[in-house]
Order: sequence, then structure tokens, then C-alpha cells
Amino acid sequence: MPVQYIAQHSRLKEKDKLEIASYFKALDFSNGDLLLKEGAYTKQLFFIQKGFVRSFYRLENGTEKTHWIYTDDDFVTSWYSFFTLEPSFESLQVLGDTSVYSISIADYKKLYKRNEPFRAFMNEYYQQVIAEMDYLSKTFMHMSAKEKYLFLLKTSPKLVREIKLGYLASLLDISQETLSRVRRQV
Repeated sequence: MPVQYIAQHSRLKEKDKLEIASYFKALDFSNGDLLLKEGAYTKQLFFIQKGFVRSFYRLENGTEKTHWIYTDDDFVTSWYSFFTLEPSFESLQVLGDTSVYSISIADYKKLYKRNEPFRAFMNEYYQQVIAEMDYLSKTFMHMSAKEKYLFLLKTSPKLVREIKLGYLASLLDISQETLSRVRRQV
């Protein structure tokens, strides 16, 4: 549950835990379910309890390009759509059986305004995500295929073990053949 994750990273009083928990609802999804379709407006923020959610968009030729794969204890939404209230440029697809907790944007805004520990946690979370995205945007594209794979193996071994080769290759921006070759070398 998100409140347990938040409590691991910040000090929460019992009343804060109860308030935060009251805003999130548990949902289960199956492989292939879409949490959000490209062009739609984001209505929810999800916290992944167990499973995977793939963020992807379509290239002009119709090919799907995996942007990221989220897993246990990740918050996921189309952040662009969430904050700008514009249509999403990406889709969010469940990979395998996945359990999440969901909070609507309206409830998120209420909770963010009312609950200082939640607000402080989310601000720290955003700072961490911005720092990680900044690092990845400036280093990942300059890595070799092997370096990208080793980076993912080190930072997200669960992805490497459990996600289909095609999705991993798309995420790493390499061909499936190159990924297969790199995996044999490692």
C-alpha cells in the first residue's frame, strides 16, 4: 500500500497514515489492460503494489516505442498530462497480472493540500525522479548497447528477468538481435 511505502521514507503520524490510505483504492489488472491511452486525459495516479506497467508511444510508422517500464513501489501516470491537464502523449499498459492503488487527480490535489507529510514526501519524490530523468537523458543515449543493458541489470534486475525481450530492446533503443547478443556476452 502506498501509505506503507511513504512511511518508509518519511515520518507519518497515525492520523496521516489513515488519511492517506483513505484516498487510495486497490485495483487489479490483467496483462494488456490499458491504464491510459495516448490522447486521453490522465485522471489518476497509480502506485504499483505488484507487477509492471509499460509506458509507450507510437512512432509515425505505427511502431510502439517503450519509454519506460514501472514496477513495484513506483508511482505511475502520464506526468505531462497529470500536471498540465493536456492529453497524454503516451499509453500505459499493464504487463502481466498487476495490483495497483489508485487516487484521482481531484483527491490527490485535496490530499496534497491538506496533508503536509504527504506533500513533503511527494516533493522529495519529484526531486528524485527529476534527478534520475536528468541523469538518464544526459548519459543513457551515449551508452553502448552493452552499457545500457548492464545499467538496467544493475538498477532494475527484475525488469531484465521478467520482461519480454522485445519490450526491453525497445526500452534500451536497440534491436532484439543486439540485445540477444549482449545478453550472451554478459
